[in-house]
Amino acid sequence: MAALIGCGGQEDDLGQTDQGGTDKPKESTVSLAPDMVRTALVSEASAPEGWGSTFGEVLDGQEAVGTCTGHTEANCGGVIAYGRANYSPNGGTGAVTFHIYSFQAPDDARATMKSTAPSEQELAESGAKPLEISAGAEETTAFTGPEEDEVVMRVGGVIVRMVSNHPAKKPDLQAFAKIQIDRVKVVAAGGNPDA
Repeated sequence: MAALIGCGGQEDDLGQTDQGGTDKPKESTVSLAPDMVRTALVSEASAPEGWGSTFGEVLDGQEAVGTCTGHTEANCGGVIAYGRANYSPNGGTGAVTFHIYSFQAPDDARATMKSTAPSEQELAESGAKPLEISAGAEETTAFTGPEEDEVVMRVGGVIVRMVSNHPAKKPDLQAFAKIQIDRVKVVAAGGNPDA
């Protein structure tokens, strides 16, 4: 079974969830090359007080496709880059892991996100409950479960996935989601989020 992704709606540019209305915001065309994924990932400079950051990896080509497919069980058509980094509590155990999957086009990212969403039955069987997260993404799904919390957000052709394995220090998932989405947007606009 794919990693569980919970319930959510479409968010507008202000982070407001659209519950099916007709006034949907214009979708962005954000896509990040591998070097941009590295810059967009959370960093030590962006870590909240009491948290540290460690860089994981950035992959492209077939390695990115294989990693995306392994994480989502989707075919990950159009994925061009994948990156991973962590926030860990200083002196504590556990982590919040940030994954960025960058696709050639928003439709590619949307298809991957859609194909990984679990059914209501899968959510019920896992004991997961929906989480409310509003970080300025165009699409968000989130849940809290007995063993981990997960937040998946899409901005244009970029999917951000956060997984918290309930570290010793409880993370502020709303704040962490906003940090990561803001970093993606700054990099997509040609900026450096650590400047």
